[in-house]
Amino acid sequence: MSRKFSPHFLLSVIASLSILTFSAPAFAQKPPKGGGTTLPPVRYQVQLWAVPGALSLDEVQDMNSQGQTVGSFNYDGNGDGAADARRAFLYDPNSNLEQGVDLNTVVNGIPDGWVIRKATSINDVGQIAAYMYPTATAWGQAPEEVRAVMIEWNQAPPTLYEIPDRNITSSSLASDINDWGDLVVRYSREDGTYGHYLYNFDPLSGLEEPLDLGVSTAMGHLPKVNNERTVVGQIGNGDAYRFIWNGSQEFFSGLTVRSINESGAFCGSASILSRGGKTTNQAFVFDTALELYSTNGPWDLNESKDFAGNSTLYHRNFGVLTIKNLLDPSDPDTSVATGSFLYVYTLSNRDSATNFPVLAGLSGTGGILLVPIPVP
Repeated sequence: MSRKFSPHFLLSVIASLSILTFSAPAFAQKPPKGGGTTLPPVRYQVQLWAVPGALSLDEVQDMNSQGQTVGSFNYDGNGDGAADARRAFLYDPNSNLEQGVDLNTVVNGIPDGWVIRKATSINDVGQIAAYMYPTATAWGQAPEEVRAVMIEWNQAPPTLYEIPDRNITSSSLASDINDWGDLVVRYSREDGTYGHYLYNFDPLSGLEEPLDLGVSTAMGHLPKVNNERTVVGQIGNGDAYRFIWNGSQEFFSGLTVRSINESGAFCGSASILSRGGKTTNQAFVFDTALELYSTNGPWDLNESKDFAGNSTLYHRNFGVLTIKNLLDPSDPDTSVATGSFLYVYTLSNRDSATNFPVLAGLSGTGGILLVPIPVP
């Protein structure tokens, strides 16, 4: 696997972000056409990477502005060649372009008998939201207990801290963390319902105890938080809420939320009932009004309200673009990426050189990082 750019170059590309603003489109706006024969003057260089000891990557969850990426991978613990556990990883392209690390092998403070199951978010100061399972949990079995944790990656050594919530729950999953260290967590109640709370380890944060957001939520969806402490999440399958720190709360029918940006706009999938009575799912962005798009996804949203959705990128200036069409044809890893599936799940803000975001996701059994470069 070739090294196409140095960690120093990559860091400068990802960190030199420019935030652009655009007027919000009207409801159900038809996006600009894209993905055909006319492509923008940008191509993506491909960096394939893997986690040593992983059979395959399971999920790529989040990427910060330094390109550090977190998620989970499938692991063979008994050596029979088949996956029997999942573990959390961190990929830092500024340290090693080709390999991520198993967080369980480098993080201090993991209790005996526990394993970090998944890292769900990483902020710009290197704090990681994650959760852990008992190591003895059998493959495919629901764990008896789940603990939400925060990992200080830039501490020496990287150190795990448990959120003090055992007095209210036996099962909690930290799902997102903002740049101030505010964690948003999904937890189970004794009556079988699920709720969300906010917490911060800083005693000056005003969140030194879990702050319940007062929602009864769907089990399978995880909430998201931005730097203004605005939280979005689900109160059911297809019904969403937005909690604003001043105490106001909004509810939305028919929306499944995936991500929120720093301006408070959020994205996901909308269930739309047609005149013929048929329900279809469409990508949406909601800022001050609902915007619908005929494409898949989206999974993540940046400040320019570009979004990534599996095999496509929606760019506000160029519309829906097929990611494989944007890969640099002179890059030797492009043929590898186009010969397998390529799914993108997270993106940065636009960089100043190309006005396009960095993308991260899965390709084949490993990870993929896509860095935009101008077309000569």
